Amino acid sequence: MAPLIAASKTNPDELAIFGAAGGSRIITAVAQIALNVLQRNRSTYAAVQQARLHDQLIPNVLSMELDYDNGTVQAMRDKGHVVERVPPGHSSACVVRRRGDGAFEAVAEVRQRNSAGM
Repeated sequence: MAPLIAASKTNPDELAIFGAAGGSRIITAVAQIALNVLQRNRSTYAAVQQARLHDQLIPNVLSMELDYDNGTVQAMRDKGHVVERVPPGHSSACVVRRRGDGAFEAVAEVRQRNSAGM
């Protein structure tokens, strides 16, 4: 588990906590979901549902989930990456967020079978 806690500078009521399980994929899963929520203003559900990728030095392989389009995959290959296509669910993420209006959002991994989802 690699928790990340993000607090708003401008609204003390706004807070988000991100976490994941999945071995070496934990950090990349948490980072991508946090980016989608905090920078791209996606809902927690949409952020957890979005396709993920994982790059690792050993083995030097870029894992891209099947939801990435072929053009994106080919662009990564053209840049010299060894790309492996993988089904969703190699990491299991969750988010709890208190929005600025006081409402809560809580999402567990929505893409895995037998998950509580939202």
